Amino acid sequence: MKIFKNKYSSHALTIAKQNKTAVLLFIVLCVIGDIFFISGSSDIRTFGFLGLTIVSILIYKLASKLLFQFCLILLIIMFWEFIFTGTSEVTEKAAVWFFLFFATGIIRQWKE
Repeated sequence: MKIFKNKYSSHALTIAKQNKTAVLLFIVLCVIGDIFFISGSSDIRTFGFLGLTIVSILIYKLASKLLFQFCLILLIIMFWEFIFTGTSEVTEKAAVWFFLFFATGIIRQWKE
């Protein structure tokens, strides 16, 4: 089944496939930036980044192992923030991102 039918979207897909590392690094930096540098929470931002992650999983056929490794990083961030600052906005954001990526990893594991 071909999702992208016109030449512009297939060209964008080709560029995205060639720059896998940059796209995945962008997702990681967006999540880390959201946790540490952006105050307040926005569902549009959260589900936008999550949607970009899910599209990347489908395009690059990423294994659930990669998502669980990122979940471990988020869990460590959450742990250290909880130890040093207690219950703070950063701890809560890390917990939300952990839950979303963990749930996405579990669903991906079922599909593998």
